[in-house]
Amino acid sequence: GLTCISAHFDTSELFNHAEERIAWAKELGLTQMATASLGFGTLPKDAPPTVHDVDRVTGLFNTFAAKAHDAGMVAVLHNEGFETTSIDGKRVYDMEIERLDAKTVKLQFQVSTMQNGFDPVDYFTRYPTRYISMHCQDWVMTPGGKAKQVALGKGVVDWKKVFTAAKKADIKNYFVELEQNPALMAQSVPYLKSLQV
Repeated sequence: GLTCISAHFDTSELFNHAEERIAWAKELGLTQMATASLGFGTLPKDAPPTVHDVDRVTGLFNTFAAKAHDAGMVAVLHNEGFETTSIDGKRVYDMEIERLDAKTVKLQFQVSTMQNGFDPVDYFTRYPTRYISMHCQDWVMTPGGKAKQVALGKGVVDWKKVFTAAKKADIKNYFVELEQNPALMAQSVPYLKSLQV
């Protein structure tokens, strides 16, 4: 009885094989097609990224998103990699949000980017209609200064605060992402079900 509503694709699939990938997504039953970062495989290797690069990759994603929208799919941008960097003191992610078409592009928040100074509550509050989903992770900092993934509710994230903001932003999907230790799912799901928000 499992269904799959969302999956990630790399940028070369979306930018160079859009129609084929949209057809595959529809066959699988997806309604959302996400990419982790607009910087994977799209940026020059021999020079730091520029505002022109942001314009170029957001333009490519807007083109894909229009095709996806016409086919009844939602194009979704995650925030990892390139999105967590800055150009001339401005966050790339914020520049992308400004340039992406709000009518055809939705956003997915990677909660672990809190480690890079990205506050989900801030983003859900500033862009209340732009987000459709989030990837949920929790962690503790080890004495050596590294983040160690733990079950949701056992780490540093204030989930009540995050889910309260997410509810106000009308986020539709919450994906528990525990790739470092999938065994943590057994503790994470009951914790989420017990949250009263």
